[in-house]
Amino acid sequence: MVVDADPRDCRRIELVVRSWGHPVVGCAGGAQAALDVIEKQRPRVALVGMDLLDAAGSLLVRQLLAADPALGVVLVLGESSADALHEAMASGARGIMLRSGPVADLASGIVTAAEGECVATQVNQD
Repeated sequence: MVVDADPRDCRRIELVVRSWGHPVVGCAGGAQAALDVIEKQRPRVALVGMDLLDAAGSLLVRQLLAADPALGVVLVLGESSADALHEAMASGARGIMLRSGPVADLASGIVTAAEGECVATQVNQD
């Protein structure tokens, strides 16, 4: 499942994920739409952007994990500021990845999260 406020980014991430052989059950721009799809489709991994149409990504992560603690939720950050990283880490997400990171990291992160492991990319704090 891909959750991102920008429909173009959602589609781009979906295409990348599919090109690496992973199924995608849906894309959503907001928390409520994501909750609806996830409840029906039960994906193993949810890639969640930090800024959604109707909520903060970190809030959605907390909701998703309260409903299904085994869900591999990975937050995708658009920036690597200290505040964004702190919020992402406090959410309980299994992983944190940068949107600007290598595509191979995204695919690898999905597999890692699906296997129940933690995911992280190297982040330079400016």
